[in-house]
Amino acid sequence: MRHIAFWILATAALIFFLWANGSMDYDDTDPPGGRSGLVLRTDHGTGCQYLKAPGYWNGALSPRLGADGKPICGRRP
Repeated sequence: MRHIAFWILATAALIFFLWANGSMDYDDTDPPGGRSGLVLRTDHGTGCQYLKAPGYWNGALSPRLGADGKPICGRRP
């Protein structure tokens, strides 16, 4: 029983440490050493990526475009 309690507490402490240091919040829209403020969303049906701006509760999605100006999509139906 003590081993189980130890591992539960150790796992919770690790998750809290990673969350508190921002290690779990970054995605590939962020610049080095900071946050862009954008949220990356992926349509799991098409694989296309969208950016959500902060401060908007619903909607306000924009397709994520690559350097060639085309939408970034993992796979197409």
